Amino acid sequence: MKATSPIKIYTGTAFLFGDIAMILKLDKGLIIKCTEGILKDKCFNFENNDLPIRVGNYDGCNIIIPNGVEKNQCRVFGYDNDFYIVDGDGTTPSSIGTWVYSTGFLEITDNSIIKAGDILFQASIST
Repeated sequence: MKATSPIKIYTGTAFLFGDIAMILKLDKGLIIKCTEGILKDKCFNFENNDLPIRVGNYDGCNIIIPNGVEKNQCRVFGYDNDFYIVDGDGTTPSSIGTWVYSTGFLEITDNSIIKAGDILFQASIST
């Protein structure tokens, strides 16, 4: 699912942008491990007081990826004892997007973009 709005994340949730893939582990904080791309096998450990975590290509980011991503690629933040990810800086999305993959549940909201193979779907929820 594309992280156009905040998505609640859990241990095992993966997120991708460009050729970079990262996976999350929640255990007395947050561990982000790069599984593909230029930072493959590198782990980043964060405590709750490190939030929000910014991923991008500039010095102000917690995880700096030198090329292939935007200045503000995505942001991981905490709210009410849960963790969320959103594309861009939370206000302005990145142009390449941040995709979230999970073997667990992800909440689908109005306008969520879901990818199945090469096909994109956009949710439209009416009440």
